Amino acid sequence: MLAGIVGGEKMKRLDHIWKWLGKNKDALLLVGAALGGLAGAYKFFVEPRMTATIEYSVCRGENIAGCLPTAGVLIGCEPIESWAADRCKSFEVKVLQSHSGGHCGYETAQIKCEVKR
Repeated sequence: MLAGIVGGEKMKRLDHIWKWLGKNKDALLLVGAALGGLAGAYKFFVEPRMTATIEYSVCRGENIAGCLPTAGVLIGCEPIESWAADRCKSFEVKVLQSHSGGHCGYETAQIKCEVKR
């Protein structure tokens, strides 16, 4: 059937390849299974370790009016580090403004938060 589509020398090569595949099908199945196992291991072990970075602009204090306008989250009087530790695998805090006032003062900060996906 292939002989009508493919010319003489190419047909011999195809026959050779088909014979090789027939003789080595167990090895090919083993290689395919190994590749499938590696893909499964990657999905199970590597992907869960992938992380994402989120940046928060937070304000510690009683009232958002005491914060910089860039503050998107008012966290009350909780320390910024405690707030970040509850949400982040790891984090960096950069304080943008700090001043007294109210019961606990005011502090506006940028938090670079690494979270698990």
